Amino acid sequence: MSDIVLKITGLKVAYGGIQAVKGIDLEIGAGEVVTLIGANGAGKSTTLKAITCTHPWSGTIEYMGRSSAGLASSQNPASGADRAVAVNVRARKTATRMKTVPPRR
Repeated sequence: MSDIVLKITGLKVAYGGIQAVKGIDLEIGAGEVVTLIGANGAGKSTTLKAITCTHPWSGTIEYMGRSSAGLASSQNPASGADRAVAVNVRARKTATRMKTVPPRR
């Protein structure tokens, strides 16, 4: 069995006529921690929506060797990824609010 957990090839996502994601290729191995970074509007959230099958996409997405093609988000084996990200974002916002930051001068 391969140690590739998530494999994405040629991922493209559009909103109407606007191409938001233009051909991502990505492999994530078991135990790896990966961060998707970019400017506002670069397609980070859209990429996650495609991986979790909550937005239409083209290309190939395989999670643990299983294709996500044609699956509803409830059937997608990677559907927990969106919840994990949401929890991390909430935790980070809470931690940021708890910090004492001196005022700028």
